[in-house]
Amino acid sequence: MKTKIELIPEEKVEETIIRCHKMTDEIQNIVSYIENEKKIIGYKRGTAYPLNINSIYYFENVD
Repeated sequence: MKTKIELIPEEKVEETIIRCHKMTDEIQNIVSYIENEKKIIGYKRGTAYPLNINSIYYFENVD
């Protein structure tokens, strides 16, 4: 499967487009995740923590 990311100006609306031959469980899972997921997993010292997306104000990645 090919993946393409296009950066757009702030004034444009972000969207996800999926082009597929047929709807599969894998594609449905991706759609469901994009539309409904409210948490991401963060790692600190090797331990995974679920983080509520609405509670995150800033991301920084070091090294």
